[in-house]
Amino acid sequence: MAEESLELDGLLEACDVMIELGQTKEALVTLGKLRDQYPDAPEVCLLLGDCYYEQGDLQKALDSYMEASFLDSEWAEPHASMAFCLIEMGRLKGAWEEVKEALKLDENCATAHHCKGILLEFKGRHTAAQKEFTIAHKLDPERFFVPVRATKEEFDSVVQSVIQSLPSKFRELLKRIQVIVKPLPEPKDNPDEPFSPLALGAFDGFSIRDPGAEMAPCSTIYLYQKNIERVCRTKEDLVREIQVTLIHEVGHFFGLEEEDLQRLRLD
Repeated sequence: MAEESLELDGLLEACDVMIELGQTKEALVTLGKLRDQYPDAPEVCLLLGDCYYEQGDLQKALDSYMEASFLDSEWAEPHASMAFCLIEMGRLKGAWEEVKEALKLDENCATAHHCKGILLEFKGRHTAAQKEFTIAHKLDPERFFVPVRATKEEFDSVVQSVIQSLPSKFRELLKRIQVIVKPLPEPKDNPDEPFSPLALGAFDGFSIRDPGAEMAPCSTIYLYQKNIERVCRTKEDLVREIQVTLIHEVGHFFGLEEEDLQRLRLD
């Protein structure tokens, strides 16, 4: 049994590395076999959920996390992972319930504290949110970090610097696009796309490929300051992330699809 447990741990660790490297298809193959071999192992279901999440299949991810929590009702991590998934789905009330459950099971669950920080930001409680991010970092410094913060004026200044650093063709296009910095996303910002509270930016308007685009009203790019800050460790990261997000949204003005943006390394 000890050898079998060590084998499972090794394979799970390998799958975790594959997920981090973006090799989710390969990880799913291995995890599928492990699920057949170890049907009662909640760790397999948790990693399956992580795979599906990275692939953008949030419902399958949620189902896998739920199965992990069913297999081990005393484990906090599946509830915390469900919370993160529910946040991405815009189901903030459900996410709060999962965070509470995770912290009830384990007050030192780093993922739960990180999710709680995100949820507090959406309640406008930014000081309390920063405290939760700090706790998550102390509990698991490799996975979580304290987000870099900037004042609204500092953030706007970085945005303008990034715009001025863009190639002239991009700067010319931006004359036809309104760039608005907001703390966090709202469903009305991009009514034609599913609402993601964790979005870094959004584009609302017409692409230059749309019929009658020249007569269309000004398009809008939204940059979400709190979400961008949350994925940045340093001021240098912040500048880079603003640049990447801005160019990504400008790409939508060109009418580029997500696959095109990835090929151009604009995502």
